[in-house]
Amino acid sequence: MPQVGQEVSTRSGKAKVVSVNPLKETVTVERDNSTKELPVDQLSENPG
Repeated sequence: MPQVGQEVSTRSGKAKVVSVNPLKETVTVERDNSTKELPVDQLSENPG
């Protein structure tokens, strides 16, 4: 599960994790000044 502040790759490109919901296994990411809740299995973690 990614951590808040971590950069991840989504189908739309790179995004920053702004919140995590482990019970629903989703994360909210911010990209291009908008947020979106996505299932964890749709993300790829970026090293660093």
